[in-house]
Amino acid sequence: MIKKTLFKHAFIITAYYNYDYPIRVKYLTKYLESKKIKVTIVSADFDHRNKEYYKPENKEILLIHVPAYSKNLSVKRIISHIVFSEKCKNICEKIQPDLIYAITPPNFMFKTLCLVKKNRPNMKLIYEIEDLWPETIPLSLNTKKILYFPMMVWRNLRKKYINTADAIVCECNLYKDYLSNSISEPYIKTIYLSKDDIKTNYNHPIQYDTFNFLYLGSINNLIDIDLIIEILCRIKVSHKVELHIIGNGEQRTVLMDRCKKNMIKAIYYGIVYDESEKQKIMSLCHFAFNIMKENVFVGVTMKSLEYFQFGIPIINNIGGDSKIITDKYRCGFNVNRKNLQEIEKKITENLNRKDYLQLCINSRQVYEELFCPNIFYASLDEMLKKIECII
Repeated sequence: MIKKTLFKHAFIITAYYNYDYPIRVKYLTKYLESKKIKVTIVSADFDHRNKEYYKPENKEILLIHVPAYSKNLSVKRIISHIVFSEKCKNICEKIQPDLIYAITPPNFMFKTLCLVKKNRPNMKLIYEIEDLWPETIPLSLNTKKILYFPMMVWRNLRKKYINTADAIVCECNLYKDYLSNSISEPYIKTIYLSKDDIKTNYNHPIQYDTFNFLYLGSINNLIDIDLIIEILCRIKVSHKVELHIIGNGEQRTVLMDRCKKNMIKAIYYGIVYDESEKQKIMSLCHFAFNIMKENVFVGVTMKSLEYFQFGIPIINNIGGDSKIITDKYRCGFNVNRKNLQEIEKKITENLNRKDYLQLCINSRQVYEELFCPNIFYASLDEMLKKIECII
């Protein structure tokens, strides 16, 4: 008979607290504390986005000092992750929580926490696969060939040690399907990202002489700016277009310059934290871009969660879950470079107000059925029962 574990103290480990807190850690903490479980959040003291040390206001967080780095793909970043993973192991061995919920990458945590689990087999260990390294890193074919050996070692850190866990949580079904062949023992489940429902009175655009498009989120080298511009240029032939941009990133000036060169009006709002202000901007937009380069291995995006929450139809080129959701719920249009003319006609010629409002309703339905907190909590309940935990 399997011995059940009564939780008293849980560790939530993430190297990226300021990114993971609003979409995952917040709800994990709330869920566990509702079960009278003490929660300690363990994270690095280095802000990956801003590349600087920081100290969050949350008093429940245990910060680990790690070396700084300036480039995302660098030896210094790898060293920083190794230090973080080793220090996490030491803290776990010292405090001995009943549950460890570790959000990965870094891949080095698979090895270090495996050692913790082997020394304390009754402790429950759950890994969340937030990203797949190195598979999701957008490198050219030649670069991948050159870096084949170090990338193989990097990938094998996950492959070799992941089976020590009691359960694996995947951010999307694309990751779950990819990992299933290498996972033999742990229970594996997809639990989508989540966000509080702060939607108020979102008014959909009623004017169709101008089509307003939204891009929200990081404007980085993962974004297919060429495709975004090509779509806007096609729509611009028959209608005025505007691109509303919320966010920032190293490719922002490139996107703005490309819009200017093609005589597309681009309105830049910067990073908007205030939800009511964000709603005002989003309510101006007919469609929202969920666009990334073809070689990016991603199933769902944080930006699409925000789009669905506000009920904005998406223009999507991301495969896996995003493509399936868009087709199943009819909450927007899946695009690729072969069907651009077809999508252009669907938007500019065949879309009446009734059809458009149905797209908006369908987009909102995606949030309610897949991404709202209640769905997240129910999924956690199911998972913990599967791994024989008393909560």
